[in-house]
Amino acid sequence: MVRRLLVVLIAGLALAATEGERKAGVLQLEVVHTRSRAVADLSAFAAPLKEATGVWFSGESQFRLVDVYRDTETHGELWAVLVTRDLAEVLGNRIAV
Repeated sequence: MVRRLLVVLIAGLALAATEGERKAGVLQLEVVHTRSRAVADLSAFAAPLKEATGVWFSGESQFRLVDVYRDTETHGELWAVLVTRDLAEVLGNRIAV
């Protein structure tokens, strides 16, 4: 069960917890968004990942994720979520290519 879900927006879309997410056990939903590598490299921006038990990527195509987050503080924290949480609940996406 994903209790603390962090949603990473690429397109800056508005998003709120749905009834389905609440039924799935999401107790806390936090949304982050940046298109700036400098912002993605800030510890303060990556900090919510330290408490997240799951991450959902939403918006545009995958290359934008790489362009913004690769080799940043946020990228490191995403790996930490992947290797320290139950893989059945960790990462997901809905990306239009």
